[in-house]
Amino acid sequence: MTTPDRKRILGVLGRTAVVVLFFFGIILSGRFVDVWDGAGFIFVVGGAIALTLLGFSLSQIGAAARHISARPLLEEDDVLSFYFWEALGRNFWILGVLGSVVNFVLNLVQASGGIQDMTFRLASSFRPAVYGLVLGLFCGLPALKLSLAGSPSKRPDQPARFNQSSAKTEAFLRIESGVGLLLMIAVLFGTTVFRLQQNPTRNFPPLGFFLDWPAVLVVAGGTFVLTMLLGPRAWGASVTLAGTVTGLAGGIVGFLRVMLAISHANISNVAGSIAFIISSSFLALVIMVLVGIPLSDWERRSSHPVLVSPLLRLSWYLFPFLVLIFLILAFILVVTPFQKPA
Repeated sequence: MTTPDRKRILGVLGRTAVVVLFFFGIILSGRFVDVWDGAGFIFVVGGAIALTLLGFSLSQIGAAARHISARPLLEEDDVLSFYFWEALGRNFWILGVLGSVVNFVLNLVQASGGIQDMTFRLASSFRPAVYGLVLGLFCGLPALKLSLAGSPSKRPDQPARFNQSSAKTEAFLRIESGVGLLLMIAVLFGTTVFRLQQNPTRNFPPLGFFLDWPAVLVVAGGTFVLTMLLGPRAWGASVTLAGTVTGLAGGIVGFLRVMLAISHANISNVAGSIAFIISSSFLALVIMVLVGIPLSDWERRSSHPVLVSPLLRLSWYLFPFLVLIFLILAFILVVTPFQKPA
């Protein structure tokens, strides 16, 4: 066995050992049931795989897999591998937050045992975000390794063709993208329908939280207008940034409405404002997942690549974190009792 083979085997065993020890530590803590959510895990993993298929072909995924198996990278594959592992980690993170938003709404409309049951259900809604964060960090390690080892003349964040032989003829609509779209729809709707069948809604329909019409006008309409203003040079980046801006604006306006409703002791307006916040966050993430990210990945590896700007990375990583903050604040508002004026 040659020295490169030994290093490759040790590298694979080391990565496997890290993952095994992590989950083994959770099991030994005795609280594994508290952090496990089967439907949420399927939502995160299945959604991330679907989103990856929307952005990359099977040949490109195979080329990037050579890095995780510690095999030598081809000269034209190092940039591809960096961007693929960064994209996969990003996908896990965003799908984790989106899964928490979906769980939050479903648990809110299914709670029936008073404030204690409501608190437990809403707190458990954040499990998918934990899955997405952990899986995203694991996938980000190969990208970090490549970025630190890259030469100044061939930095991973510089524009480069991934598969130069087929970049000019590669179309956005491929077999992989079709499979990815179908899988994404199945994950989004399948897990939601499964949860609703397991425990029907007891309070009010969840559709009002997912598609609050004022939020639809602000986020969907605002995203369309801003995308047209930003222009066609990079549709993926334009849609992502526009969705982030409108989603963030919707969340801020929603909390302003909450504070005004509390000052007037108007409980119904507080509930409507919470629905506006959740719907704005949900719609912005869905637009990012179904439109912005697939187009960004395609543009990044096309014959005329687009640089991944700092603003785009802020949209990928910071906006989902802000959505989690919105959910935590909404959780506090829901479980805090308000007294109606006499």
